Amino acid sequence: MIYTTSIRVRFFLAFALFVNLFSASLLFAETNGAKANDADWTKEDSLTSAGFIQGIVKTPEKIDSLIKGSIFRDHDLGFGFLLREAWVHPADKLGFSIKIIYSQKSLPSSREKQKESPATGETQKKISNGIYPISFEIKPVLNYRDLNSHYRKALEPIFKTRMTAKNELKVEPFYWNFDRSCEPLPRELVKSISDDSITSPVIKKAIAFYMSPYSGTVYGMRGGEAGQILENRFGFLNLLEMLMADRKISRYLLRSYNPATRLTAVEFIERHQGDFDDYANLKKNQFRIIFSHPKKVATLHGRKESLEDAKKLVEEFSTQEFPEKYIQEEIGILRTF
Repeated sequence: MIYTTSIRVRFFLAFALFVNLFSASLLFAETNGAKANDADWTKEDSLTSAGFIQGIVKTPEKIDSLIKGSIFRDHDLGFGFLLREAWVHPADKLGFSIKIIYSQKSLPSSREKQKESPATGETQKKISNGIYPISFEIKPVLNYRDLNSHYRKALEPIFKTRMTAKNELKVEPFYWNFDRSCEPLPRELVKSISDDSITSPVIKKAIAFYMSPYSGTVYGMRGGEAGQILENRFGFLNLLEMLMADRKISRYLLRSYNPATRLTAVEFIERHQGDFDDYANLKKNQFRIIFSHPKKVATLHGRKESLEDAKKLVEEFSTQEFPEKYIQEEIGILRTF
């Protein structure tokens, strides 16, 4: 009986941690604009933020050492790549939200312990110190609007900032090795048997962000209480005119590091089967590989995120109406991080 009770307690503690983690982005939004004044910003705040930023500037490849003790969760990107989302000091005066992409060489060995999230079944992988990631994105979490002058001074070494007409501070994300994140996967990994190359630098630049996991890794169309467009779907809709003009681009998207982008490309090809002479081969080979790397992907039903079978999800969404109209209606974009 004692053993059973212990398991239950550990389960609920783990579940509570996951709920808090999933709600982290909402916490950031709610605290932004809270009251504070210049006197609340201390020397310790300056030293803490400066130390973090100096670490990014001097040794970005050692980002792992800067996120020790932070809240995090991992996502399997498939084909030997992992995305780690981490929050550093999210409730402090200045925090940071981070997305880190790891390659196969950076993944834990089979001997290392892995834990499974009780809410989604996502694998929580331990990543050893000293193993270098391949790319990351950092966004500052600004919890107090009245501290904007301090934020600008603290962030200016690596972040581009600007003040809006409404006296709001806007900060662009910082990227390390962004080009690495939007490279196509090797053709042999995804069993590509067709010519999917893109030579136009204009097209490559236009689809670069959508190719990376930073464009959102939740696959689907809408989510949230208001039915907003998912971030990755919004990126796809913005490229739709280009894709309709040159459907070959969708082949290139099949080699994205981002599983949501890959599945949306499969969905696009499914909708336009007649425009692909080799559709049968694509479905037999490339689609089959993509559906198994990973087999389950994140999707959203209302506010609930879950991992579901990739193939079944594509079959479901490829028969649904495209939500282009939601862009004009300005329902908004749902960003899950």
